[in-house]
Amino acid sequence: MTPQRMRIVTSIVLVACLINAVHGIYQLLSPLHLVGTTWELQHYGDPAHLQPAHRRALNGSVPTLEFAGATINGSTGCNSFDGGYFIVVGLYLKLVVLGTTLAGCGGETMEEVGEMMWQERVYRDLLSNVYTFTRDGDKLTLITPEAILVFQRRD
Repeated sequence: MTPQRMRIVTSIVLVACLINAVHGIYQLLSPLHLVGTTWELQHYGDPAHLQPAHRRALNGSVPTLEFAGATINGSTGCNSFDGGYFIVVGLYLKLVVLGTTLAGCGGETMEEVGEMMWQERVYRDLLSNVYTFTRDGDKLTLITPEAILVFQRRD
C-alpha cells in the first residue's frame, strides 16, 4: 500500500471512530437514556453538605422521579406530582412540575410533619431549578445552581 493510500485509510478509520464516539456520547445523554426509568432520592443539597432524603414520610415512601416518554411524575415523599421535561443538546435538562396532589403529610410528631413538609418544598423547588444532569449507571445526579439531587435507580 502506498503512503498516500495509507493516510487515506487511516483518515477514514479515524473519522469512523470519531463518529462512533460522538454517537455513543449522544446515546448516553439522550432523553431515550432516561425514558422508562424511576429514581429514588438518596441525598440532596449543597454538594459539600448533602442531606439524606427523609425516610419517615407517609407510609415509609421516599421522594421519587420517573421519566415516562416526555413526561415526569413522582412523589415528594408525601404528595404526588407530574409534569414534563426536555433535554437540549444532550446536556441541558429542564423539568416542569405542572401538578401536585395536596394530601396532608402524616407523622408521629409535629416536628416530623414539619420536616416532611420542608423536604417536600425544597424537593419541588430544586426540581424546578435543574439545568443539567449526569448519569453513572444506576446513579442520577440532577444539578441546580444552588444544589444537587442524587438519585438511585429503582427497578
